[in-house]
Amino acid sequence: MIVKLTILSCSNITNKGLSYLSEGLKTLNNLQTLDLNFDSCRDIGDDGLHHLSEAIKILTSLQNITLNFFLCSDITDEGLKNLGQALKRLPSTKSINLNFAGCTEVGNDGIGNIFDGLRNLTSLRSITFDLTSCERVNGDSWTNLPDCVKGLGSLRIVNINFNECIEMTDGGLQNLGEAFKKVKSLEEITLSFTSCQQISDKGLDTLSSSFKHLSGLKHLVLDFTAYNPFNISEKIKI
Repeated sequence: MIVKLTILSCSNITNKGLSYLSEGLKTLNNLQTLDLNFDSCRDIGDDGLHHLSEAIKILTSLQNITLNFFLCSDITDEGLKNLGQALKRLPSTKSINLNFAGCTEVGNDGIGNIFDGLRNLTSLRSITFDLTSCERVNGDSWTNLPDCVKGLGSLRIVNINFNECIEMTDGGLQNLGEAFKKVKSLEEITLSFTSCQQISDKGLDTLSSSFKHLSGLKHLVLDFTAYNPFNISEKIKI
């Protein structure tokens, strides 16, 4: 009985190979931990992610999910929509780690669909997203984010990397802040905005004010490296 599956990177894996893998996954009814590393598999796109999502959604015993699609630049919002729909079917999930760094066709809609997929995961304790260089992501349209996360009463840890999301705006930070207010259980938050130079005082103020609502917050990391116009230490007030 297989309860944990780890597959390491192979740059020659394609959508077809991922479809074969997905068919095998469907038979692993007792699987609890899924760790798939497709780092730099540039021939994996939405079709492959669709097949994988179809498999994941029937693995209702899954507790820990790690998917690394670093530099899989053929993945778009459509692929993430399928994954988000699959996540909704996994009520036992405790940890989700998704890496779409370098997936330059991923934008607000795709990430919004992933967030939407979290709304039923009441056992979820940890979220890690790497969105480095997803240049289409700015967060402006995530106005429903508070509704997506308000039921996550077990969530303790959030780690999101927006490094080099050069379109990230104050509106995106405001939507994140409003979402954090809804998750009173949070203990650790790490957010990285390296080179997101469209962020201003307004965004920092709305984001930092949300942390005042989290009485259990123990560890906070905000990385604004290369955020040149302002003195960050003066802007973040908690």
